[in-house]
Amino acid sequence: MTNHATSQCYAQEMGDCFGRLTLEHPVSKAVLATMPKRFYVQGLSWCQTGRLVARHNLQTRTLCGHHNNALSPLDTEAGKLFAYLKSNSAGGVHCVDGLKLEAWFLKLLLGIVHSDSELVVPVPLYWLRLLFGQEPFAERCGLYVRHSHFMTESADLFDASLMQDSEVFGIAVRIAGLNFALSVTQPFAETAPGTYRPSGMQIGEPERARLAFKWPEYTGRHLVVS
Repeated sequence: MTNHATSQCYAQEMGDCFGRLTLEHPVSKAVLATMPKRFYVQGLSWCQTGRLVARHNLQTRTLCGHHNNALSPLDTEAGKLFAYLKSNSAGGVHCVDGLKLEAWFLKLLLGIVHSDSELVVPVPLYWLRLLFGQEPFAERCGLYVRHSHFMTESADLFDASLMQDSEVFGIAVRIAGLNFALSVTQPFAETAPGTYRPSGMQIGEPERARLAFKWPEYTGRHLVVS
C-alpha cells in the first residue's frame, strides 16, 4: 500500500491510489464498442424512461490511473462476452470467467453511483476488497442471471436499476438482450427469478449461442434462455 488517496477516486479507501483521475466509462469502453454509436439507456436517475445517448458521452472521472488499470481485465472479460453475444454468427461455446464478470457488474454499479452527484457516498472497504478480488462474496451474494427470454429487439438497450432499501445493495441490468442481477450484501430468496452463478447458458431454441461459466467453487445449474 502507498497510503495515498486520490480525491474523487471511489477506490481511495484502498489506500494505494496512484496517478491522476482518468476518464472512465462506467459501462466500460470494451462493452460500449459492442453497442451502436447511439443507443437507448434507461433506469438511471437521469433517464428513468429512456434516452438516446452517444457512446462517447458516457464518461466520467471516478478512478485514479492505478485503480483504472488494475480493473482493466474485468472490462476485457465483459467486452469479449458481449461482443460474442452481439455477433450474428456466434456459434461455438464462449467461456466466461465468472468471478471477473461478477466483479465487472460491481464495477458497473460503483461507476453508476459515483457518476451521479445525488448518490455519491463513500464506498465501504469490504465492497472494494470484493471488487479487487481480495475478499469472496458472502454465500448466495454475487451474480444472478434472471430467467427471461432472449430479447433481440432490446439488444441495443442498456437498462440498469439500482436495488436498494435504506441503501444500495445491488443492481439489475438488461444488456445484450439478457437480464442480470448482482446482489452485494443481501442474498436473494430461494424463490428469486434467477439462477445464481450458472454453470452455463444456452441462448435460443434452436441454439444460437452457448456460454460456459467458470467458477472456483459453487456451480449453479445450466440455464436455457429461449
